[in-house]
Amino acid sequence: MEDFMADKSDAAVHSTDGSSPAGKSLYTRKEKLRIIVFAGIGTAWAGLANSGALSGFDRGGLLFFRQAADTSVLIGPSWTGSFALGLSHIGGTVALIALCLGLVGLVWRREGGARAGLYALAITGGMLIVTVLKHLFNRARPEVVSHLMHETSASFPSGHATRSTVVYLIVTMFLAQVYPAYRRAILTLALLMALAVGVSRVMVGVHWPSDVIGGWFTALFWLSLWYPVLGRAKP
Repeated sequence: MEDFMADKSDAAVHSTDGSSPAGKSLYTRKEKLRIIVFAGIGTAWAGLANSGALSGFDRGGLLFFRQAADTSVLIGPSWTGSFALGLSHIGGTVALIALCLGLVGLVWRREGGARAGLYALAITGGMLIVTVLKHLFNRARPEVVSHLMHETSASFPSGHATRSTVVYLIVTMFLAQVYPAYRRAILTLALLMALAVGVSRVMVGVHWPSDVIGGWFTALFWLSLWYPVLGRAKP
């Protein structure tokens, strides 16, 4: 995962706007392999999740967070439900849009409108790809446990898991260039936040675990396409 922030191979042949000199590929061999791997794993996972092959895993994951005597109640202290909802909301549309606007504004101020436009395009595409995949798979939401919040869209992949991972790691790409000494700490925090948002969606009962994992794979595939454009430090 840290390769997204640290891969410097062939970096010198890429310009700051993501273009490359004549005769040079935008992607290094390692980056091409990464794209293929994420695409392959993500496709295979989607097939398994939507075929019912992971039904036992999904059901067990949902019930893991619920009390055996009453599956409408989360395990843990009384505030666990509110905590899970709070985690879910930080990966919601309002929070992510606010974060994106702040990021694009910072990039515009530091690196200009063209570069800010690339960040905006990467984020917008990451947001939209979830909608396309939800319509494609049209998977029903789980009904194994009661939902702690209302959702109406299809279940696979998890929009919160996908979009939060895309946004948090694109923010990380920018911050890692501004504060290279803190690259690992920034990346660790972003990954923990994405993990927390994804797990919270299972805790509140609105997603199968395989939806969340599918969302993470979708995000990693999308990020692997954009890393050569956004992730490399400016020469």
